[in-house]
Amino acid sequence: MKKTVFLGVALFIIFAARPFWSLAQGIDHSGFQETEECYTCHSNTELTAEHEGKTISLFVDKEKYEASVHGGM
Repeated sequence: MKKTVFLGVALFIIFAARPFWSLAQGIDHSGFQETEECYTCHSNTELTAEHEGKTISLFVDKEKYEASVHGGM
């Protein structure tokens, strides 16, 4: 039972996030090793992408990111 629930949750997360995977497909991110490389583009307040007919911001506030749970990664 626990394995089934875990698998269901994992599949839900994978498929729910799937639309966002295509947002950055035009850029090869595979060689990025340091967060600073991300800020090269994502520090731009005007960085956007189209998703399901809407314009979304891809800007990352460095101070907020570093203070978040993801900042230590």
